[in-house]
Amino acid sequence: MTVPMQNIAPSVEILAPSEGAVVSGTTIAVHVLANDADGILNLGLSLDGGPIVVVFGPIGSTVWDVTYNLSGTAIGPHVLTAAAGDAYNVIGQDSVSFICGNVSHIVAKLKGSPALSTVSWIYSPSANGHWIASIRNFGLKSMMLEVYDVSGGGSVKLLSQSVSLVVKGKTTGDVFQSSPVSMQAGHNYRVVATPQGVTGAYASVADIFNP
Repeated sequence: MTVPMQNIAPSVEILAPSEGAVVSGTTIAVHVLANDADGILNLGLSLDGGPIVVVFGPIGSTVWDVTYNLSGTAIGPHVLTAAAGDAYNVIGQDSVSFICGNVSHIVAKLKGSPALSTVSWIYSPSANGHWIASIRNFGLKSMMLEVYDVSGGGSVKLLSQSVSLVVKGKTTGDVFQSSPVSMQAGHNYRVVATPQGVTGAYASVADIFNP
């Protein structure tokens, strides 16, 4: 009697997005490497254990570049799973965690007093949880962050923090986070950001919410 050899599952590695990345917009670029002795027949992507979006390709494909739809995805942490199947439908998979954030808040240092560069916005969570600001810096030295609960016509200060944006003398490209702020569903919160640095320097700020 001939005993069939065990079919080893494909090796799968998600290269993008990277672990812990902050992404924005309605789509995300996914880059996956998948290898198998029998060739890769298809690739499936799933967000937070939800429905699998299957991408078909030629047998033997090892590099997969996919644009994945994030429309309607809540701001906060998520898990993306890639599952690759070989010609015999044996599955291998890999997962990464990333953060879906809103980086529409550009805080730039303008000429004149810091107050002229102050940017503010309203954040209204749909669940109870903790908010943080994720700051990607492009030349600023620091940023003063203030958060107020402005629900019901009041204004209660919840956070006043100066976030240093300098690491070993470098002020470009690094990502920093504020202290967390406890927020309640149905409340409105005003975030006030004031940059410090040379004129023309700026940062993008993402609202990150963990229910």
